[in-house]
Amino acid sequence: MSMNARKMNNYSLMRISTVFVLTIALVVSTFSIPLMPRTGAELLQNNPPDVPKNPDPADGSTDIPISTVLTWEGGDPDGDPVTYDVYFGPTSPPVQVESNLTNGTYTPPTLAFATQYFWQIVAWDNQSASTIGPEWQFMTEDNKPPEVPKNPDPVNGSIDIPRTAMLSWIGGDPNIGDSVTYDVYFGTSSVPPKIASNVSLASYSPTMTFGMMYYWKIVAWDSEDVSTEGPLWHFTTVEEGPLTVTITKPLPNKLYFMDQEKMDLNGNTIVYGKITITAEVNSSAEVTNVKFYADGKPIGEDNSTPYECFWQPIIQFNGLSLKRNITVIAYDSEGNNASAQINITKWRF
Repeated sequence: MSMNARKMNNYSLMRISTVFVLTIALVVSTFSIPLMPRTGAELLQNNPPDVPKNPDPADGSTDIPISTVLTWEGGDPDGDPVTYDVYFGPTSPPVQVESNLTNGTYTPPTLAFATQYFWQIVAWDNQSASTIGPEWQFMTEDNKPPEVPKNPDPVNGSIDIPRTAMLSWIGGDPNIGDSVTYDVYFGTSSVPPKIASNVSLASYSPTMTFGMMYYWKIVAWDSEDVSTEGPLWHFTTVEEGPLTVTITKPLPNKLYFMDQEKMDLNGNTIVYGKITITAEVNSSAEVTNVKFYADGKPIGEDNSTPYECFWQPIIQFNGLSLKRNITVIAYDSEGNNASAQINITKWRF
């Protein structure tokens, strides 16, 4: 082979080798196959919070109560903690009223009737990235007058009402969150005078006498000075009568065994073991307290029916039995008191 032929063969071989090496390098650089483990973490890009959505009240809704709570849904695609700024008011765009709320709820002050409100939420993540939500709006309800006062106590037309009775009724307002006050008209005339104004509770304690018919009515007022007049009611107080007390257990001429009546006796009342002393009290006034005594020493008291006292004395004598005295004294709101008593034989066993 000539010298020139050898040179041409060597040149061709060099070109083929060069192309092969370049091809391998291109493949390696294209697929970037790592041959060594990584030594650092990749830097992740922060995403802003989700757009606030699903407002309640719904956008464009009407007849919303003046006492309402605003809620919405939020979140973050990266799972970052999110806080919210609240923009709210009767103008558009609304003004900021709250910031850095951690949940999707806001309770505004009591709103005005028949007013359009605008609101908007701005969500923030812990990387200071924010997302502005859409502007929403709703219309509050119209004002309605208070409910008609009803369910009077004392019941209309009732009799024998205690002189110290309290007047009560049921009122309210159909607008949730609207406050109501009451004017009270009360007296012995069928056109009773107003005796109290701006009463916040549905009750009133008047001054009354025995054996008298009284007339009364209630006028309810809401925060917008709209009123509702209730019907005229009447009742009659109880006639004045004496305070009386009757011991109903133990009864005379009975045998009681462990708090149970067992048999009739002749000329004696015997109590064996424990017993619940009971009394009936009658008075035209309010009974305020009933006290129980054994041999002049207090053993208990009660201020509501049924008037009773559980008695289980410790027997400290040598004989088989002992005469005892039980006394009951009742007191009423007029300062009166009355008493009853019974003598018994208390067995030691």
